[in-house]
Amino acid sequence: MSEYDDLIKRGNVHYINREYDEAIADYSKAIEIDPNNSKAYGNRGVAYGKKGEYDEAIADYSKAIEIDPNNSKAYGNRGIAYGKKGEHDLAIADFVKVIEIDPNNSNAYGNRGVAYVEKGEHDLAIADFAKAIEIDQNNSNAYGNRGFAYGKKGEHDLAIADFAKAIEIDQNNLKAYINRGNAYGEKGEYDLAIADFVKAIEIDSIDSMVFVNENLEEILKSENYTFLWNIDDEKIKLFSHFFVRMIVKFRDNGFDSSEYQKLVKSVYTLWNSLKCGDTNTKIYQYTTQAVLNEMKETRKLRLTPASYQNDPEEGFVFYNYLISMLKQKDKRILEKIKQIKKNMDNDSIAFIRSFTTNEDSLVMWDSSYGQNGEGVSIGISRQKLNKGFGINNFKTINDITELNTRDTKVNSQSKESAVFKIEQTGLYEILYLDKKEIHNPPQNETDEKRKIILNMLDEIKNTLIKIPQEDWEKTDKEGNNVLIPLLSELFTSIAHLIKDSDYEHEHEYRLMHIGSIDDDKDFIKSSVNTGIYIETEPVLFDDPNDKEIIYFGPKVDTITFKRAKHAFEHEAFKSGRVTVQVEQSKIQYR
Repeated sequence: MSEYDDLIKRGNVHYINREYDEAIADYSKAIEIDPNNSKAYGNRGVAYGKKGEYDEAIADYSKAIEIDPNNSKAYGNRGIAYGKKGEHDLAIADFVKVIEIDPNNSNAYGNRGVAYVEKGEHDLAIADFAKAIEIDQNNSNAYGNRGFAYGKKGEHDLAIADFAKAIEIDQNNLKAYINRGNAYGEKGEYDLAIADFVKAIEIDSIDSMVFVNENLEEILKSENYTFLWNIDDEKIKLFSHFFVRMIVKFRDNGFDSSEYQKLVKSVYTLWNSLKCGDTNTKIYQYTTQAVLNEMKETRKLRLTPASYQNDPEEGFVFYNYLISMLKQKDKRILEKIKQIKKNMDNDSIAFIRSFTTNEDSLVMWDSSYGQNGEGVSIGISRQKLNKGFGINNFKTINDITELNTRDTKVNSQSKESAVFKIEQTGLYEILYLDKKEIHNPPQNETDEKRKIILNMLDEIKNTLIKIPQEDWEKTDKEGNNVLIPLLSELFTSIAHLIKDSDYEHEHEYRLMHIGSIDDDKDFIKSSVNTGIYIETEPVLFDDPNDKEIIYFGPKVDTITFKRAKHAFEHEAFKSGRVTVQVEQSKIQYR
């Protein structure tokens, strides 16, 4: 075997083990030995694609096509990379080329169908999936994807029939079970939906939970949310969704009346209303130059418990609101609310990272955040951070399946399993409560979102008043109060997202993950100096199309600024990719 073949083989082994940088290095060496062989370019393109570096992948696929114009696999993979970038017309053109070279390529029709779905052209997608099925009647994914397209058109019965066929062909087709469950949910047939979700969890409890939680979200949002309180124990305990878990805990302790159902629903609605919408506008982290240097080296964001904040009122505004309102309504449970407040962060912990919409702002520089003008401000697009919900381990995953095939399978026991994904966080907009609103809630609130939130706060207060005294006094076998820790855990989801209006000038957003000090997750780290913390996967300084911007504070001297600017420029030169813009603050600071 030649050295070229050895390098390709070794690169493939690295690829199987998800060691993509090592695989790329081996394929690059193979290219140096034989620059006119398309195989190494194609394989390197696949490895770049796995890293999300689609421009590099596209360049390699293009080179493979230049060497071998009939390389249908390179066209197909380039089409997929274009699709990942949202360039669906270019993707379609590549899949058309694959079909010209290989008219019986079922996967090419399937992948073009996926591109049509992304463009919202569902009839064209359905036609392509039908052609893929005609070529290969055992193409389970094509049936599943056609079902997904039917679902997008609201044709749920046709969708369910296709998902059933996909499952008949492949009884482990995870997405077919999930999507059929979703279709049943759209029809209000929740028993059948839950049965499919349970089956998906039995097949793959990790990957399926992502999709199951998304569908449970739809039930929680609906008027039929009480259905979740009536699922039998064996089924509901399989679900990891935070609010469904809370339903289980309340139910197991005998707190399952309509008032508790309203309480969980109100907290969920308030939490969901504070979720940040998708946008490309930037939010800014004000921090020290030392932290910036660490971020430059690791490209990670660090989240620490909200209780570490240098703010004596952290997390208390929500409870203070309840206490203030209950003084006027029902003094008998004031002490109970104070106990819940005292119990905060004992069972669940909110890991957070704070941001602001203030770009280059005197009010931020002139604070501990901006190191009194000597720190930095790092601007990151909300879209880059806004990938999940921070409380359910959601991630953004397509509900359709790309029909490309690979010669190798990835080992599921990868070392990446301990990595904390950005999708395990959620980006939330802080709610600022005015003291006047606490005592006199506005009657004519014009902001619809804020109106919903204030109504939910009022609903929470009213529900707490209706809790029977015997429930407040209920204890377990060890004599510990049962209800107070439950309410404390439930309220953790919102308590750290509400602040006093005195801080409204900060325009704060929070990246948050709800965890526990008892978690055995490898991504929760600790040290005597820093306590516990979480670091995300590398997400910073990696995308030329979505650059970070760094402002150096108005009191940072020119030489320090130049050193930092040169460091980032040198990194850009080495990688050939400019991923960050470095600026000096324009604020006049005395």
